Amino acid sequence: MKHMPFTNKIIIKLLYFAFIIFSGKNSSLAQEVKFVFKPGEVVKYDVYYQFAGVWLKAAKVNFSAQKSTYQNKEAWHFVSTGQTLPSYDWFFKVDDKFESYADYYTLLPFYGFRDSYEGGFIVKEYYYFDYQQRKIISDVMSSDVKRKIDTFKMGQQPVYDLLTAIYLVRNLDFSKMKINETYYFWALVFGKIYPLYIRYLGKESIVLQNQKTYDCLKFSAKVVPGTIFRHDEAIEAWVTDNEVKIAVRIKAKIIVGSVYADLVE
Repeated sequence: MKHMPFTNKIIIKLLYFAFIIFSGKNSSLAQEVKFVFKPGEVVKYDVYYQFAGVWLKAAKVNFSAQKSTYQNKEAWHFVSTGQTLPSYDWFFKVDDKFESYADYYTLLPFYGFRDSYEGGFIVKEYYYFDYQQRKIISDVMSSDVKRKIDTFKMGQQPVYDLLTAIYLVRNLDFSKMKINETYYFWALVFGKIYPLYIRYLGKESIVLQNQKTYDCLKFSAKVVPGTIFRHDEAIEAWVTDNEVKIAVRIKAKIIVGSVYADLVE
């Protein structure tokens, strides 16, 4: 794939990569979990980019969770959308949508979808999870990559699409993590399965752009190889140290500048 302008990744896709780092250690394929999120939940973020020492608000990202059905099975229906602000569209317009269905009791993914328009560059991804046949079907294409369909065999460790992994994180037992301890997981990114990890860095209070203060657990993460980050653990994230476990800030150092996303509501 061609190298796209760095704004492509820092505006929207960084937020998704940052969130999946918390999908962690929940490795059971059948274990039912009591989830901390509820049907009808909506979470919103503002995304900022640092240029020449100035932080500029460039985009908004929203997440929603609803109870639904998928092929006659009870399911979570997750949707996330991300768009640049109108004042930024003239420079680099982004319009992204991620959507997924996952088992209502285990959060194992059934289906994942991505439709992205980023500065004229188009990406589409479809993932189908077949637990009877123990396989994952990947169907991806982009403006410079022809449509490619692959089939992956399921192993002992679960594999998650990006959006489902966002919600999986909030059910980790962070209290058992030790400082500098790492946790590995598997994630699908543009038709490939990557082994990634998170590193727990301890507790820290943080003040957001809205001047609200949160007591958080801080993490760094190994990022997907070949992207625009400065080093392997370029992403840092702060997750609320309570039963809700929401990421309130995600920050990354990239090749040119920095980017972060702050919780709005």
